[in-house]
Amino acid sequence: MPPRRLLDPIWVLHDGERLPAERGEPLALALLAAGKRTLARSPKLHRPRGPSCLSGSCDGCLCRVNGEPNVMTCLTPAQDGDRIETQNSLGSRTLDPLQLTDYVFPQGFDHHRLFAGVPLLGAAFPKGARQLSGIGELTAPLPEQGSVPSHRAHEVHRPDVLIVGAGEAGARAALELRRRAPELALMWVDRALSAGGRLALSQPSAWSALQGALGAVGITTDAGAAALDAGKIHARKAHADATAVQRPPTALELASTVIGLYPNPEDRLPGVAGVPIALLARRALNGAPSGASVVAPRAIVLAVGHHPPVHLFGNNDLPGVYTARAALLARRAGVLVGQRLALVGGGEELEALIEAGGFAVAARLSLSELQSAVGALEVRGVSFQRGEALETVGCDAVVVGGQGAPAFELAMQAGLAVRYDEERGAFVVEGAQGEDGSGAPRGAAEQRLEGDLDEARGAAEQRLESDCVDDRMTDVSTNPQNPNPKSPMAREGRREASAPRGSRAEHSVLVAHRETAVSVTDCVLRCLAQS
Repeated sequence: MPPRRLLDPIWVLHDGERLPAERGEPLALALLAAGKRTLARSPKLHRPRGPSCLSGSCDGCLCRVNGEPNVMTCLTPAQDGDRIETQNSLGSRTLDPLQLTDYVFPQGFDHHRLFAGVPLLGAAFPKGARQLSGIGELTAPLPEQGSVPSHRAHEVHRPDVLIVGAGEAGARAALELRRRAPELALMWVDRALSAGGRLALSQPSAWSALQGALGAVGITTDAGAAALDAGKIHARKAHADATAVQRPPTALELASTVIGLYPNPEDRLPGVAGVPIALLARRALNGAPSGASVVAPRAIVLAVGHHPPVHLFGNNDLPGVYTARAALLARRAGVLVGQRLALVGGGEELEALIEAGGFAVAARLSLSELQSAVGALEVRGVSFQRGEALETVGCDAVVVGGQGAPAFELAMQAGLAVRYDEERGAFVVEGAQGEDGSGAPRGAAEQRLEGDLDEARGAAEQRLESDCVDDRMTDVSTNPQNPNPKSPMAREGRREASAPRGSRAEHSVLVAHRETAVSVTDCVLRCLAQS
């Protein structure tokens, strides 16, 4: 594959080495493009680490950036002059003598008990172990006691609907809400640096069509435009002690993470009783400043998708092991994660990667055949079982496809019921149908994007009664099936556990998937109509 062309080239420093990058792309991607696959060391055994998911779900890309430790470089946009440094290493990132602990203790060790009771060593070893396992040091001195104000100015957003997640489900929910209720104030956020998720990577034409539909109703998905709009808001409100943005612009805010959902302290923060508030953390992006704010919506749509798959096999943490989505994201940006790839599992992202090409396939394996990645510092091969024989083939990257586990954490914080699905081996939100991505074939997506939403809406209305009484539209203050009865939301819920479900529909938190976004929109509108 020819070298990639940079449209807006900049320079960054990695351990003192000057490297080219595309402005705004993830720093981890720029490092991969320069052949830097080993970026970090594990905290305890100092095993080599590298980017694996490129979505903020692993610790393989943690580095010190511009003096700040423990930065996820896969979620940090590249800016001219950025300084990236390896941390948690005695020596260089590629030669760390402390990796000897991985060989001395092949089964790991408990540093709390090692040498316990041994004179002198028993007291000295835990101190040294704690120091060696630390990942990063603060470069700036801590503020003196009393210098930090007890109350800090914060920004409060009060949209009608908060949509979390900018994949296909979140985009469809935003589109339907804007089409059917243009007067609603929508706030749409995602922690990624680009929108579209799996759809944008696997079917770029389908995502482009969906972007066009969003643009036609005034919803911006472009990272630069969205950040510019957000930056204008923050600049206007920076002087206020507390700011209420009554009608935020309908622009997708990327690089914005919902840290958690919490009970609404009605005596301190105006909002809708019973609806959880969201704590939103923003990273600096295209002129918009970093910071935190509070979101107090009337309804919340969680379209957060799945965690990247993590499969058990030997050396699955070696630099050079990637999820199919990470490899496809890099490929779309003109970066190959390797020249000879071992492809494992399946899924539409892996198939899209194969279709994109540009590399040689060293082996095509099932998950049951895969035994181990081979290599000391980085992947150099893969071993697999076929029949009675254990074979090894050389490769420079292992790409693993397959379905990940549903991201259920925010739903659980909001009080929705979560259960463990034995068949899938993962936790799922009760009543959230389609969390496995099943439903209409992917070919139907473009038809819906071209105007076939009316048919989908008609089918959704037939399901509306059942959809609106399941746990996708659960009143978080009355849910009797909260899996964590000690949580604040559960404690509040016990006060009104006898209230009929749906009697306070405005308190609902809904979970959307790409095949249920239309019906979830129906539920949202009913919730808001009752508020």
